[in-house]
Amino acid sequence: MDQAEFERLVCAANRSLWLTAYGFLGDRHLADDAVQEAVMIAWTKRDRFEAGTSFTAWTAQIVRHVASNMRRRKIKHRQDTSPFTDQVPARPTPPRPQLAQPRELPNADEAGFDDSVLAALSALEPVARACLLLRTVRDHTYDEIARLLDIPASTAMSHVHRSRQRMRRHLADHHDTSAARPRPQTA
Repeated sequence: MDQAEFERLVCAANRSLWLTAYGFLGDRHLADDAVQEAVMIAWTKRDRFEAGTSFTAWTAQIVRHVASNMRRRKIKHRQDTSPFTDQVPARPTPPRPQLAQPRELPNADEAGFDDSVLAALSALEPVARACLLLRTVRDHTYDEIARLLDIPASTAMSHVHRSRQRMRRHLADHHDTSAARPRPQTA
């Protein structure tokens, strides 16, 4: 596979790969990083890709592995605490370049964005969140989701169904508690 063909396939798969990474990580910036790292790995292993199979599913498997490793590092980082304090030791963070992001999910600071929807989405388990995003945002079939996440189609269907129920419950509960609070008056 030459570079032009590889780039074409990556562009066609990009949004599904990003939603898969976001589903596993729950963080935009980490999802960007995971997809970028996975694409670099895919490029170096492109000779292992079997022609006639799904490039998106093959690359999504790499995304899942990268995202899983990132989650483990993130959890381990949270557990590494200083012996003198309960705080996680501060580590300098390098500046992040502004990358073009897929626009399926709005930024939390955009006008009109409902924080409770993001909270409900964040409360889902990673695989369930990935299934829900791939189904509702990209309109993938359950068979496609199954191939992307390497799970049975029936499991993908169950994840989507249960995730929708959990989000409805979370949003209904949030609506009930926010309706009970008095709203601040503006002049």
